[in-house]
Amino acid sequence: MFTLAIIGLVMSAAATAYGIVASQQAAARQAELQEQQAKAQAASLREQAEQEEQDQLQRSMIARRQNARKLAAAESQYAASGVTLAGTPTLSLARMSEENEMDVLMQEASSGRKRQLLLAEAYNTEQFGYASADLTRSSATAGAIGSGLNSIADLGDKLYSFGKDEGYIGQKKKN
Repeated sequence: MFTLAIIGLVMSAAATAYGIVASQQAAARQAELQEQQAKAQAASLREQAEQEEQDQLQRSMIARRQNARKLAAAESQYAASGVTLAGTPTLSLARMSEENEMDVLMQEASSGRKRQLLLAEAYNTEQFGYASADLTRSSATAGAIGSGLNSIADLGDKLYSFGKDEGYIGQKKKN
């Protein structure tokens, strides 16, 4: 009976140890996946920010070309009408050019803010992924410690009960 009880206790301890190791490995894999997912999402956001920058460069170039054409067309109309470009027409064309450039600059500033938000979101996503992975690892470690302590307490209780039932504990020693 004693041998079977010891074998049972050893098997129980081994099963608990295996469960703890398997739980730790699963948590490590989950944490790694969390980090990989966060990195992928952050990379996607960075690519969006880069694409926004490229798109805005293209939009600015097109807008400036269109503005230059409008200004050239207005100058041609003034010239064709016989009006000299001195005085008010020149001021009018200068204001038109300034307003067009201001529109382009405002679009560029808006695009810049959008890029900064995307980059900040990428950073935050990546940091959140690292924090989540750390939390997963910490939770698994705490769970493993709790399982181990619970198993040790259970093993101690079983050993005590076995010793008491077999007469090893609780009997007075004979002198």
